[in-house]
Amino acid sequence: MFLALQFAQMGIDVRKHSGAFWEQSLSMLLYQAVEKKYDFVLTADYDSVFRPGDIRYMLHLMINEPSAAAIFPVQYRRECDMLLVGLDGHDDGKATVKDLEPHLAPATLGHFGLTLLRVSALEQIPHPWLQSLPNAEGKWGSGKIDADIAFWKKLSASGLKAFCATRVVIGHLQQMITWPGPDYQPVHQYAGKYFGDGDAPDEVLTAARDRALNGHHKEV
Repeated sequence: MFLALQFAQMGIDVRKHSGAFWEQSLSMLLYQAVEKKYDFVLTADYDSVFRPGDIRYMLHLMINEPSAAAIFPVQYRRECDMLLVGLDGHDDGKATVKDLEPHLAPATLGHFGLTLLRVSALEQIPHPWLQSLPNAEGKWGSGKIDADIAFWKKLSASGLKAFCATRVVIGHLQQMITWPGPDYQPVHQYAGKYFGDGDAPDEVLTAARDRALNGHHKEV
């Protein structure tokens, strides 16, 4: 609701779709943009945190870079300190400051958290635009291609260009656990990290042990 209100205040036509199969929902929304013959379409996730100025700046970049089929901002993955971006030479999200020096960094992979797409470019990409693919063994394990990654690969294979707007940074909502750590100061932990490790961070466990020993710091 907040996103819809924010877009409406900016004069952006808002369409939303939900369902178990997100790639189908997003594809159907993109179809509408093509049918309406819009110039651009903006995708947004409910867990993306951004400001109206971010959208205006990306639109400015898109208008002034006719070769751009897609422009997306810098955003981190959920519960992982890795950027949602693939650049020439590495698709692992480990971009360096030097990699991100250009205002528009050529990208091989992106995201849909707040992404501006040129509709005329969409029409050049063969369907299906979003389709998950299993690995060579037909399994959904290592080597699989998720639907969003498949989109960016198809965009590139169609001779189109995607860019990361390096001066636009947006947030990513995620669940965090706050523990009382050393000196009862807060220690933050991703919820997924807790359920993966099955325990609190080491500094929290150490502080709790020391308090249990009444401040006598010794091994047990």
